[in-house]
Amino acid sequence: MNFVLAYLLFLILFWASLPPMVSNPEQYGGKVDEESGGLYLQQIDEGGLADKNGLEIQDLIFNVDGIKTPTVMDLRDEISKNKDGQIVIKIKRPALNKVEGGEQIIEKKINIEGKSVLGIGLTQKLSRVGYSWWKVPYFALIETAKAIYFVTAAIILLLWNLIVSHIVPGEVLGPVGVFGITSVAVRLGFAYVLNLLILFTINLGIINILPFPALDGGRLVFLIVEKIRGKKVAQKVENVIHNIGFLILIALMILVTWKDILRF
Repeated sequence: MNFVLAYLLFLILFWASLPPMVSNPEQYGGKVDEESGGLYLQQIDEGGLADKNGLEIQDLIFNVDGIKTPTVMDLRDEISKNKDGQIVIKIKRPALNKVEGGEQIIEKKINIEGKSVLGIGLTQKLSRVGYSWWKVPYFALIETAKAIYFVTAAIILLLWNLIVSHIVPGEVLGPVGVFGITSVAVRLGFAYVLNLLILFTINLGIINILPFPALDGGRLVFLIVEKIRGKKVAQKVENVIHNIGFLILIALMILVTWKDILRF
């Protein structure tokens, strides 16, 4: 059911004209609206290059030196390449008259002055993608399968490092960490929340089916053993094994939560 939920969420993702999580939109015949995405300005440092050149919070940078729908890395690369020169950015700014609506298109030529940053805080806005709506159920199925594959590979690698190195990798999050990234996703908008939900449900589905005591996968192992033996495993033995597995999971959760507290 976790995987079914992921599939339904992918349906929503495609029908909401959002980019796929794993693939490129072109693989599904998607037509990207290159001017719909870009970089939102959420913060402007006083006295920085952005402040000096009249950039404002809520401006959307949709073009940097001819690069459409730039990423943060695109912007950094252009600044680095033109430290002794200038970059040309195009921004969309909400109209002053909210009643009439619309937005202003503004071009800014910024002299970098040897600096490495513009002095801004950015959020990536995802571009809109047009798909053939009747093909979306098939696209969602393929994207779900790809996401399950990549998440499974990541979990296997994580467990391998945990067993071999005997350390909890930094990318593992507990309740505190999950709350932290969820709060960030909510601030960034619907697209980020949807992607996060998909990752959560696929992770939960894969982890729950692992052949470990106290998980559904552990129970499945006992059912297979019972089928092979032709009789049930003693209930006391099964309870002891599941309880040990549960205690290990709780200990791991406490360790991960402690690392979350130190990190956040």
